[in-house]
Amino acid sequence: MSLKITYDGVKGLYTLKPKGLPAVTTKSLLDISPVIAHYFGTDKEHHDIFKRKGLCLLCESARKEVEKDA
Repeated sequence: MSLKITYDGVKGLYTLKPKGLPAVTTKSLLDISPVIAHYFGTDKEHHDIFKRKGLCLLCESARKEVEKDA
């Protein structure tokens, strides 16, 4: 399992690239926490709260891919 997190100081964006999944970008450090919980399977309760609110970037990215393919 590999999760690469990079920061572009010029654009002010964090890029999260999990192995085997599409990369997502965000301006907020708060968005990184649910992605880590999603990818590594830790703190499931924390992740589920964000998922229900539509705030997990990986879940939303996967949902959009499925909708695009349908």
